[in-house]
Amino acid sequence: MLYAMDQAAAGIFLTITWWYASRNNNMIDKNMTKTEIRFTTLRNIIVPIFFIISIGLSFIGPNVASLSWYGLIPIFIIVLRLEQRRGKQQTKPNNATKSKK
Repeated sequence: MLYAMDQAAAGIFLTITWWYASRNNNMIDKNMTKTEIRFTTLRNIIVPIFFIISIGLSFIGPNVASLSWYGLIPIFIIVLRLEQRRGKQQTKPNNATKSKK
């Protein structure tokens, strides 16, 4: 439970730091899109949420809490695929913007 609390706190502070740095693109690369910033924030907040849930699961059993951490793997795969899909949608040329010859 101590490890989960430590990881949750670290993840929360990382998310707060990222939020502060990324608001208004003041302290990050100016070329980052809002979508990239949103997905980075999402990836940062997923870990502390999982560890907070695992703290509750530790009252059922310590092994249950530890095994729940493996749930992060499919969640990160899903987020990565959503991010890639969103990136492809943004890079597709819009038919309305193509000039006709």
